[in-house]
Amino acid sequence: MGNFRGGVQRHRHPWVLRSVSYSPGAAGPTLRLHYGCLRITLMGPSESPNETLKPRIVEGAFWNCPEGLVVATECLGHSYQTVVGGRRLTLHLPSLPVENTTTLPRLAAPETYYETPPRHPSDEPAGWGFVTYSRGGVPQSALIERVGFRFEVPDTDVEAMAACTAIERDLTGWWERVAMWLDTFTELDLRQLGRPKPEGLGNRFLTRTKRDDGSIGPLSWMSSSEAPFPSLIEVPDREILQSSFELAGLGVELPDAWSYLREARSWLNSGETRRAVIDACTAAEIALARQVRQLLPVASENTIQRTIRDCQGIAGVAEYVSLNAVRTESMKAIAGRLAGPRNRAAHAGTKPDLATAKKALEIAAKIVEHALPRHSLIPKPSSPRPGTSCQAL
Repeated sequence: MGNFRGGVQRHRHPWVLRSVSYSPGAAGPTLRLHYGCLRITLMGPSESPNETLKPRIVEGAFWNCPEGLVVATECLGHSYQTVVGGRRLTLHLPSLPVENTTTLPRLAAPETYYETPPRHPSDEPAGWGFVTYSRGGVPQSALIERVGFRFEVPDTDVEAMAACTAIERDLTGWWERVAMWLDTFTELDLRQLGRPKPEGLGNRFLTRTKRDDGSIGPLSWMSSSEAPFPSLIEVPDREILQSSFELAGLGVELPDAWSYLREARSWLNSGETRRAVIDACTAAEIALARQVRQLLPVASENTIQRTIRDCQGIAGVAEYVSLNAVRTESMKAIAGRLAGPRNRAAHAGTKPDLATAKKALEIAAKIVEHALPRHSLIPKPSSPRPGTSCQAL
């Protein structure tokens, strides 16, 4: 086991023409234009008379990945499936460099479908990521700054542009769902509550594809226009990453108890202990109420609510649940270390110290896990195992 630390560099790229290059190729000549925030590749038509009858490949890269998107190196160089904007996409993660020439080597771009000319280092607007931690010379984790994608459309510009429009509209929401599931299955904190957010998170990307005239060029559509980790955390492995991409593509949302627990952890990470204990206790109350409903499967909602009120607080609900042979945390721990700090924070404005908030969150997490185990959030066999730990620098 190890640990890691990483951060994301932010880039702004003006719309100015930076370079022009030309090269011949087996599939025809290639002209490449590079603006500050868009890369356009135009390729001459193929000699194959049947090429236009095949589905058109659209590929590109998603910029502005959530800040702190760190994965185990086993994830690198692989492809993943998801759905964005109703379109089935294959995602391509960058790979480890062939040679490690720096302390934190940059990641290599994934292979592309279309031929592109060699890039000059100054012509690369942003990297794909970098290794965040190595043990014994072997990379253990990496921060992802860019993700490649590829999909197919019917062979017309109209279809390709319509697909890109739909993807752009859904992209920010899709990234938020990916972050939501990764935060839940690991110890990443992509929610980053209490910290400033970058502009345009998740809605920047570029594409290239074969055009109606056979050239490789850009697609135009109506367009609307994130810190180092301080300690040991759990990062996603390949299974967790694929599960998160799948769930995000399906639009699956977190149960409320897990959602509040995620927010509580993010508040805690930013030092907002008062908000952390309030949200942690809310998560626990929702989880315990779920267990009460399971104990009273045929009762009306009024009966369930009356039963919860009669318990006179979260500790009483926990006692009711445990007396009915349903596992949860002890009444004493809940009353003293979760409910007490929450009540003082909510009613007296008291800001608990970090140790108190951490303990409250720990108890709330156990309550939520008892009521709705993390592995049950998605059906087997896709349920992810715990992620990989990497060491902070």
